[in-house]
Amino acid sequence: ECPGLELPPNNGTCALEERISYLAMLKVLDKQIGTIFNAVKSKGMWERTLVVFAADNGGGVGIGVGGNNYPLKGGKGGDWDGGFRTAALVTGGFLPANVRNTVSNVVLHLCDWYVTFAHLAGANASDPTLYVADVDGVDVWDSLAYGAPEPRSVLHLSPKALLQKDTSTGEWWKLLSLDIGNTLITNPDFPSTDCADPSGNFGCRPLNPAPFGPLPLQYDCGDLDKGHGCLFNLFQDDGEQDNKNLTESARLASMTALLVSLNENYLEPFRGCGQTEVYCNTATYHYGAVDDVFNPTGHPYYGSFVNVNGCDTCVATTAEYFANPTVIQTTHSCNCHTNERDCVFDGLLATISRNLTGRSDCMWEANASLQCVPRPD
Repeated sequence: ECPGLELPPNNGTCALEERISYLAMLKVLDKQIGTIFNAVKSKGMWERTLVVFAADNGGGVGIGVGGNNYPLKGGKGGDWDGGFRTAALVTGGFLPANVRNTVSNVVLHLCDWYVTFAHLAGANASDPTLYVADVDGVDVWDSLAYGAPEPRSVLHLSPKALLQKDTSTGEWWKLLSLDIGNTLITNPDFPSTDCADPSGNFGCRPLNPAPFGPLPLQYDCGDLDKGHGCLFNLFQDDGEQDNKNLTESARLASMTALLVSLNENYLEPFRGCGQTEVYCNTATYHYGAVDDVFNPTGHPYYGSFVNVNGCDTCVATTAEYFANPTVIQTTHSCNCHTNERDCVFDGLLATISRNLTGRSDCMWEANASLQCVPRPD
């Protein structure tokens, strides 16, 4: 909702409600950012301020979402450039004057901003945490601010997608494999008008606008092991419509080998437990609940309240508690189970379906911590 916002009755031809809502939210966002800028300038802080406005992915093109990535193909949740390639803006008094109001074509990843900010702040961006891959980002400040060569020549987009720079021409090439979702070509007025698929036939918007679940509008780029794949020169074909896999066989082979090699060390991070799963289990099993088989006394460390004087079973968010927390950090899906019943059941299912899913078994540690952990291989 955007209270107090007035939009023209005929704002272009964007008649769909989600598109108008999207534009309205951007208008409010723009106004609020302007308020922040003015406040920073009034405090005399602008010359020491760097502002980066960037997106984590392309706009969603599914039903109920008002995104449009024209002239790029696809959108959020797919491996086409419409899902990856986004606009960004760098401004602020800290930005050198000679690069203001200019356009940069430096290829960078969202994770590069963290490393760049750390460098500017004089901090070490490395994070050699045990069992966790180190930071993938690179420092792009010299390229953006001073015109230095871009630090990347390879960008591993996903297990199915790779960017590689041809250092002899400066052109970036893209390799895609297997099924790629959200395969549609939009026009400038999308989603208020129909869109076309790669063959030119008019189709509908995908049902699923999110990057999770079944991939809508799939296009099969083929298995790299069989010499297939989709190959595009993004400098000449930013819409990814001219597949060069037959005329660039040597490039296809070399990029295939590189993608296969990069995938060997690919790590998909655990993205945390579902809120419903954690909250409901906590309420069901740990807020005074008793289970005669698996949870006869309830969990002594969970509850709906914190920092309650005289409560021995409530979590206390004190320095002593955080030094030795009883609720472990979730680093695996097994950790999401907050009681023995669900932990054992999940482990049983995983054991039965191990050959199908490759999931690890879960086991309940009936010690002082009472937690569900992956069973050692």
